[in-house]
Amino acid sequence: MALIGDGATAEAVEATREAIDARAELTPGQRADQLAVLWFVAEAEAVAVTLLKQYIRREELMRSVLYQEIFGEGEARGRLAEARVAIADLCEAFGAALTPEREAWVQSAELLQLHDLRAHLKRERNWPGTHPGLKPIALFAARMGDNPIARGVPLR
Repeated sequence: MALIGDGATAEAVEATREAIDARAELTPGQRADQLAVLWFVAEAEAVAVTLLKQYIRREELMRSVLYQEIFGEGEARGRLAEARVAIADLCEAFGAALTPEREAWVQSAELLQLHDLRAHLKRERNWPGTHPGLKPIALFAARMGDNPIARGVPLR
């Protein structure tokens, strides 16, 4: 079925969906993957999403490995972005300067590192290594690797 140019119609989407459903040799997962690709192509060709929803149920898409991977990556990016905002908010609330070097570290850190930093900021109300006698916790240091923060060196 043509789904580009003049073929990008609701009828073409419906016919393609029916052709996918008719393929008995496909597993449910394979069928879901093909429906996900159909959705992406139809959407890229400006077939109205309301029409797509008439022919492809969300539950069918959610069974697709492709859909699950894309959705999972989006969720992970969202959690990372939220953690970075939380760090910036805590730094602002506690008067811990978020210097360009610290900001660069926050932007390059992994989620577990950001969770550890967030816990530290909540508990100590300052950036690691900026309080006399403060020793970064072992788990925090281990996750940060060879990083000045992990060694207790203040980033100014």
